[in-house]
Amino acid sequence: VRQLNLSGQSAAFASADGAWTHIAGIRGLRTLVASGCGITSVSGIGGMSLEQLNLSGNSIRSASGIAACASITQLDITGNPLADLSPLAGMGGLTSLSAGGANVTSYSFLNSLTRLKTLVIINGGFADSHWGSLAGLSQLQQLVLESNAISDTLPLQQLIEAGSLPALEN
Repeated sequence: VRQLNLSGQSAAFASADGAWTHIAGIRGLRTLVASGCGITSVSGIGGMSLEQLNLSGNSIRSASGIAACASITQLDITGNPLADLSPLAGMGGLTSLSAGGANVTSYSFLNSLTRLKTLVIINGGFADSHWGSLAGLSQLQQLVLESNAISDTLPLQQLIEAGSLPALEN
C-alpha cells in the first residue's frame, strides 16, 4: 500500500500512539491522508518514510512530531490549533506547505524552507509584519494567503522586484 486515506476515521486514532505504531508498520506507505480524525498528537509519526501527509482539520497542538518525518515533501496541517510552526524549519525538503487555522505569531521558519514551490496559509494570522519571512523562497510558484490580516501588499511587490521572490503568475 503506497497511499492510505483514513479521513474522518476518528475511531482509528482513539489511541493516538497505537495508531501511529500500526501505520508505521505499513511498508512502502508514501501518502497518508488523515484529515478530520480528531488527532491530538503526532508524537509517534517520526521515522515514517512518508512523502505526502495531510493532517488537516484535526486537534494537533504541536508540530514537533511532524518535523521528525524528514522525508515529507507535501504537508497539509490546515485547521489545527498550531500556534508555533517553528519545528517545521528543519523540513528543508518541503515543496508544498498548507497551514493555517490558528493565530501563528511567527513565520520566520519559512526562510529555511527554500525548496517551497507552493505555500498556502489560510486564516493563519499572516500579517504585514510577516512579509520578510518569504524572502529567499526563490522557487515559490504558488502563494495563497487567504483570510489573513494583510493590509499592505507593497512588501510583496518589493520582494519580487528585489529578486527575493520570483514573479508569481496569476
